[in-house]
Amino acid sequence: MRLEDIIGNKVPPDAFKLFSVFARYEYALKRSGFRARRDPFADWEAFAKELPVEFFGRATAIPSARILIEAPPEKLKTNASGGVEWRSDVAPAYDSWTLIQAVKRVRNNLFHGDKHYDRDRDLKLTLASLDVLNCAYEIVAGTEGNERFSNFIIEFSMDY
Repeated sequence: MRLEDIIGNKVPPDAFKLFSVFARYEYALKRSGFRARRDPFADWEAFAKELPVEFFGRATAIPSARILIEAPPEKLKTNASGGVEWRSDVAPAYDSWTLIQAVKRVRNNLFHGDKHYDRDRDLKLTLASLDVLNCAYEIVAGTEGNERFSNFIIEFSMDY
């Protein structure tokens, strides 16, 4: 059996959705100028800090997004013995940047596979992250001057 067949049957469809949306966001961020100074990486912090003020209020008013504030995703840290452990002492999101950081942490925790999938909690975190990214897109797409970012999000083609 091929690994993609084994893994494909174990990764929930909503996690694949988050991976796809997150990847598209990173592409659009880089292509529209939100890049780290000398690196080819998406600058999520710059993007978050340029979101209109109403983003945080609108995003956190989404019922699913409350988990990102009330029970934020944990961080994987190195412990004293050189192993890794989950840290639950993560501060709740309090502005656009810390909310986007929580979404990034959800994606990283799922994508890097350093844990087992907690079906209920991880599904809630995944859906909350998708809702927050959709909220940011709706706000950005409706803001004058952000056509490049919006176009890079929607002009997705994978012709083979």
